Amino acid sequence: MLRRLSVLWLLGLFVVHAELPESGLFARTNLVAWCIVPFDSQKRGPEERAAMLDRLGIHRLAYDWRAEHIPTFDAEVAALRKHGIELTAWWFPAGLNEEAKAILACLERNHLHPQLWVTMGTEPEADPTKLAEKIQGAVATLTPLCEAAKKLGSSVALYNHLGWFGEPTNQVAIIERLRSVGVTNVGCVYNFHHAHAHIDDFTAQLRVLQPYLVAINLNGMVREGDRTGKKIIPLGTGDQELAMLRALKTSGWNGPVGIIGHTDEDAEVKLRQELDGLTRLAPLANQPAQSPLAPASSTAREGLSRPSPANPSAGSPKISGQEPGTQAEKDWEDNRWQETDVGPFLASNLRLPDGSTLAKGLSIKLGRNQRAAVAYDTAQGTVRAFWTGDFLKFDPARFGLISPPKPGGPIEFTAIDAISKEPLKTSNYQFRGIHRTASGTVLDYRLGDADVLEAPALEETPAGPVLVRRLWIGPHAEPLTFIATGHLKGTNSQTLSAQHEGVDASTGVVLQQESRRISSNSEGTVASALGVSGQPVRSSQSLNSDRGGIEVITLEPSKEPQRLDLRCWRGPTNALAQFNTLCQTVGLGANPKDLLKNPSAQWQTLTTRGQRGADTDFLAVDTLTMPYDNPWKALLFGSGVDLTPDGAAYVCTIHGDVWRVTGIDDSLQELKWQRFATGLFQPLGLKVRDGQVYVLGRDRITRLRDLNNDGEADFYESFFEGIDTSTGGHDYVTCLEKDDAENFYYVDPKGVHRVSADGRSKETLATGFRNPNGMGVRPDGKVITVAPQQGDWTPSSFIAEIRPSGYYGYGGPRVTPDRPNGYDAPLLWIPHSVDNSSGSQVWVPSGKWGPLSGQMLHLLWGRCGLMLVLRDASGTDSAALQGAVVPLPAKFLSGPNRGSFNPRDGSMYVAGSTGWQTSAVKDGCLQRVRFTGKPVGAPVGFRLREKGLELAFARPLDPATANDPGSYDLKAWNYKYAQQYGSKDWSVSKPNQEGRDRLPVASAKLQPDGRTVLLEVPDLGPVMQVELKYNVEAADGGQPIRGTLWYTVNRAIR
Repeated sequence: MLRRLSVLWLLGLFVVHAELPESGLFARTNLVAWCIVPFDSQKRGPEERAAMLDRLGIHRLAYDWRAEHIPTFDAEVAALRKHGIELTAWWFPAGLNEEAKAILACLERNHLHPQLWVTMGTEPEADPTKLAEKIQGAVATLTPLCEAAKKLGSSVALYNHLGWFGEPTNQVAIIERLRSVGVTNVGCVYNFHHAHAHIDDFTAQLRVLQPYLVAINLNGMVREGDRTGKKIIPLGTGDQELAMLRALKTSGWNGPVGIIGHTDEDAEVKLRQELDGLTRLAPLANQPAQSPLAPASSTAREGLSRPSPANPSAGSPKISGQEPGTQAEKDWEDNRWQETDVGPFLASNLRLPDGSTLAKGLSIKLGRNQRAAVAYDTAQGTVRAFWTGDFLKFDPARFGLISPPKPGGPIEFTAIDAISKEPLKTSNYQFRGIHRTASGTVLDYRLGDADVLEAPALEETPAGPVLVRRLWIGPHAEPLTFIATGHLKGTNSQTLSAQHEGVDASTGVVLQQESRRISSNSEGTVASALGVSGQPVRSSQSLNSDRGGIEVITLEPSKEPQRLDLRCWRGPTNALAQFNTLCQTVGLGANPKDLLKNPSAQWQTLTTRGQRGADTDFLAVDTLTMPYDNPWKALLFGSGVDLTPDGAAYVCTIHGDVWRVTGIDDSLQELKWQRFATGLFQPLGLKVRDGQVYVLGRDRITRLRDLNNDGEADFYESFFEGIDTSTGGHDYVTCLEKDDAENFYYVDPKGVHRVSADGRSKETLATGFRNPNGMGVRPDGKVITVAPQQGDWTPSSFIAEIRPSGYYGYGGPRVTPDRPNGYDAPLLWIPHSVDNSSGSQVWVPSGKWGPLSGQMLHLLWGRCGLMLVLRDASGTDSAALQGAVVPLPAKFLSGPNRGSFNPRDGSMYVAGSTGWQTSAVKDGCLQRVRFTGKPVGAPVGFRLREKGLELAFARPLDPATANDPGSYDLKAWNYKYAQQYGSKDWSVSKPNQEGRDRLPVASAKLQPDGRTVLLEVPDLGPVMQVELKYNVEAADGGQPIRGTLWYTVNRAIR
């Protein structure tokens, strides 16, 4: 059939085709033939090759060669000159060896000065120190080469042939260092067929390379093509190259463009395919891409539905697509959060002016123009700071996610957190949530046996700005004691009281009011004061310390609800009289309970258009385009996703939002994005239970309730308050999960925790995890996994399948008879270069995704990928648990944090984000992973056996290749568990020597099911890491099954 196809192409060699542009980037005169010398089934010689190019109208050649071509160099040059073919570039060794000298001599005697294309270092390098050494080594190697080229009038071009050397940022670093020492005849050549990892961030990569780019070689492109046998395909047969061509055209770059052979077929046939494909694509590349942002076709509340503006650079961090190992702190400095409208409040750690940090802070905007703010400690129920001016100031380091914000304007007053080491005897306090209303924010809490609603407000007065705490206090049988405000330290204080009748403005009820002013002055020029309006207080007590003081109020028991306004002020001493007059004349403000009757929607609905991924493999990845360019400049670092029974998706973002996404169908043509909630504390997990949305913040689990069904949350209900909130920058609380019994789970540096279904209690199940950002729970709750991050006492990435009271190493060894190594063994280790930072684990529902049904998936946050986890069930003892991971054909725009399956369509929805040490190309993503039904080209089962292992595949295997031990390659190594950051690879046979041991495969036997292979591997004892590469044919002659898996042997089976 192949021969027949070749003949048909040859018969059509002289058929007239639609023409390429006469001039410009894609003109025939600008095209360069590449990879047609060794890659040609016709084995053409110099004259035949030059004649072929002349016949095709291609008059430029980049010459690649092998050792057998060296004697014909001069004949090649002569033939090219005869047919008018320019020698544009020459493949060149990475050093001045004998072959290099032969090329230089040929060029000199023929008076040629082509580009010299050079590559080196095809292996990856994640270690920043080693990478820096390799870059410097490349500079040393290339300097004399560039000098030799300069003598001929030639330049050197760095060729992106995979590995560390092929990464654009590394090539730029090499070029810049060369130029810094006076070597200027150096640039780079970019190859599509070596850039599958950068399809989604090609535009960003092009911006980096463009000042140095001397040539570019085209190829048909599909995602993961280099992993699925589609690395080299003709132009026009992929689904990604058009977007890349458009980006290239839009950039204004106008250098030579290569079309490649690079296959074992007839080079003329292959070049003809490339010309035909480019002929079809070139006119389209000159047209702008259709915007992914659909026009709004319907209106939301009050007609406020609009498309998200089309800004192609929106949502792209400056590290977009940069190799994680090359990133540094400066790359993660990003102050865009400062420009965001975060909403009416923000929960966070809060750095106060005295240097202390509030753990469970809640900052609330005040005033009609929101030019004042108050900060509450929601753990203690106290006011801690009041300021005017800007709301909050965010630290740009690490996108604002590592250091707490600070008050953004001048401080009016602060209150200390305690008077002494002895606990203050105030009524028990329990935070219950936040109401968002048209008139402002209302806090909901329990004080003693009373329900309390509090609406903070700003009053602009002649004495200066005043914080008003408007309280509605429910009936209570016991006295209530609480801290009203803070005051200045000092001995000069006075208390003035005046009682008069007043009227509650909200009810018209005549009240016996009391106004009280308490002031103290430490320097003679500044005073603080408290005014009380409402029902009389039993007592008011000032407590002082060397850091300041607090004012404590006690209320009498009451069978009826009470109203109280507290006016908190600090200002010049000479303004005290004005404040006193204010307090004795003003009435009560709005009743907080009445404000709840008027919730109001705040955010517009935005519309985007999604994109379906190509169904080229058994998994396809669709993109639900995020509204990156939104009116509020909200950052969309996706950190959790789940779906309600009506099909709506809810997505939380690390900077505090929850978005509701509707219009999700097969086409994704009209997605509606509604900002459902704002101001949450670094939410890193979201789950839907009984149709209600629960969000995991760093301070609590919040249940979001839309009480009036307007598409926005009105009540942020505190479901669980028991999280131990730290002020440490890395102490994130992540990954909300649940089981069939409705229990919730989360993980933080203190361990993995289970929260009871009613939210009233928690238990810590296991500890010893370093900065965990991922966990998973099988629906029955019997398998719980955690994935921490490499670092001290964590030598590499791993997935732990926890056991009760397990300890997994972070913090140093804890040796017991059952734990001789000082830590419990994880299910499996993963090389840091493969998974430098983990996301969550997700279970495929039973009956979904064919042979992957009921299995565990692992999200690769740092590498923006997906793996299948194969659990070994060989042993019965929990200590024998071990497993393997297999890469799956799915790539995401951002690091995947969480995934959830949608029972309506059987797909997995993934929320991802950028951050530090990630290859993400967008701030965040919401993407859908579909099972296409195509054959699964990966192992789906793994089990250790006596003297070897079983590897089960989804497809029947070709017996000849499956039974060939040469189809498999195994290497093994260990890591060192130590306080140092991470670990090198250490030999198993020579424990004190760096390196990996090759494991011989004695035999390979295909089992009777035709899908399972038994590999005999002698002496396969306990080892932390094994890499297994496989290359077998499918029994049906379809796509070969090639790939790599990594596994751990905790206990060999004997």
